[in-house]
This record gives sequence, C-alpha cells and structure tokens, in this order.
Amino acid sequence: MITMYISNNRSSRNARQFFDEYQIPVMQIKISSKLTEDEMIDILEKNPDEVTSILSIKSDSVRSLVHRFDHLRLSELVKILISDPKLIKTPIIFDDKRFLAGYNSEDIRAFLPR
Repeated sequence: MITMYISNNRSSRNARQFFDEYQIPVMQIKISSKLTEDEMIDILEKNPDEVTSILSIKSDSVRSLVHRFDHLRLSELVKILISDPKLIKTPIIFDDKRFLAGYNSEDIRAFLPR
C-alpha cells in the first residue's frame, strides 16, 4: 500500500491527481493534523537520503535549522518537525520499496505498477 503525507499545496494536489488518474489506491494522511513521533520516525527511517531531503528548503525556519543539524539529537529533530509541520516538504510518498519527498512528474512514475 502506498502512503502519502499531504498538505494543502499544489504539489500534494498534483500527486493526488496522478494517483487518481492511474486509479492507484493511496492512503492519504494530512500532515497538518498532529503527526505522532512514531509516524515521524517511520518517515525518517524510510527516507534513503539525508534528512534535508524531506525539509522545505524555501522556509526561513528550515534554513536556520540546517546549521544546527549536526548538533541535534534524533529526538530533538523529531520534536521540531512535529511541532511545525510546515518545515516538512510535501507530499511524502512511500511504500515498501520506494520513497519520494516532493512532487516530480518523472520521479512519481516509479509508483506505477509494471
């Protein structure tokens, strides 16, 4: 099952439209609702890249955080991301084998069945 964390932005709408167009079932979770620590840790564990790949780099708050990452513990990072979900790039899409943060019309095609 594909899981997709979404917010109210164009990228999330494009991702939803993509899966609807191809009639692929997706479990959608609004990131604006309170994320749990377990959910945030699950996202971080499934992410094959650096933590910065799931951060909304355009945010001024993120820019100030990036310099502190080397000194943050995982629990501190999780608490920061849970307290301010606007720091997280959406959509975050994953299943057992694939992970995608943000919408890219080419990369999302990896979720198409063969």
